Amino acid sequence: MNSGLRNVNCVAMIGAGPVGLGWTARFLARGLRVKLWAPESTSSESIADSLDRMFASVLKLGSFPKADRNQVELTREHAKACSGADWIQFADAPLDSLDTLTLNLERTVQSDVVIAINARVSSTEDSTSRFRFPQRMAVAQPWSAVHLTPLVELGGLSRALAGDASKIARTYYESVGMFVVTARDSAECVLSDRLHRALVEEAQHLVDEGLADAQTVSDVLTHGPGLTLPIVGLQHSATSDPPPSLRRLRPAHTRSGRVTALSAACS
Repeated sequence: MNSGLRNVNCVAMIGAGPVGLGWTARFLARGLRVKLWAPESTSSESIADSLDRMFASVLKLGSFPKADRNQVELTREHAKACSGADWIQFADAPLDSLDTLTLNLERTVQSDVVIAINARVSSTEDSTSRFRFPQRMAVAQPWSAVHLTPLVELGGLSRALAGDASKIARTYYESVGMFVVTARDSAECVLSDRLHRALVEEAQHLVDEGLADAQTVSDVLTHGPGLTLPIVGLQHSATSDPPPSLRRLRPAHTRSGRVTALSAACS
C-alpha cells in the first residue's frame, strides 16, 4: 500500500442509516461524489428525505462553495458502489456480514484504496489474516450526528495494523473537516462512548439519589457544562474539590470500586 493519500474524488458509502447518511452529507458538502449503498428494505424516498435534512443542516455550519446535493448515486449493489471509488467508508454494516463483504470488496478495488470500518463492528485481530491487504484497513468511529460533530476516533484493526491506513485516514478526515483522535487500542475502546456512558450513569445517579428530577439534570448539563466544555475544555471545567454538601455522595465512576485519575489529571 502506498504511504500517501490518493486523490479522493469519489467515496463509496456502505450503509444508509443515520451514520451513513451523516457521512454522506458531510462528503457532499465538501464537493465529493458519493456512491451510496443501501439495502432493498430501505426506501429511496426515506433516504432522500433524511439526506435532504442532514445536508441542509451541514450548510448552516459555514461556507461550502463546492457543496452539491446532487452528487450522490444510490445503488443496491456493493460492487457497483465501490467500483471506481477512491475511499470506502463503512457505516451501519451488520457485524455478521462485514468480514465476507470486506473480503469481496478487496477483489474489486485497488490495493491503495483505504477501507474504513466502524469501530463498533470492526473485525478482530485473528480475522485480519484472511485479508489480502490488511494494512489498508482502518477503524474510524465517529461521534453521534457525524454531519454536525467533527469527532472521529481512528485506529487499525489491531495494535499491529495501526499503520499506513490510519495515518492516511487522519489526513483524509482532516481534509473533510473532522477532528481526529487515536485511541491506544481502538478494537477495545471507543473513548466518546465511554465518556458519554459515564455521564449518563452519573445523571441517573443524581436522579436516583433524589437530588433532582431528570429534566433539571438535563437543564444543568445543557446550560452549564454543555456550554463551557467546548470553550475551556475538561481541565478547566472539572471541579476537583466539590462543596461539602456533595462530598458525602459517591459519584458514578466510584460506585463499582474503581477510582479514576480524572481529578489528578485535571488538577
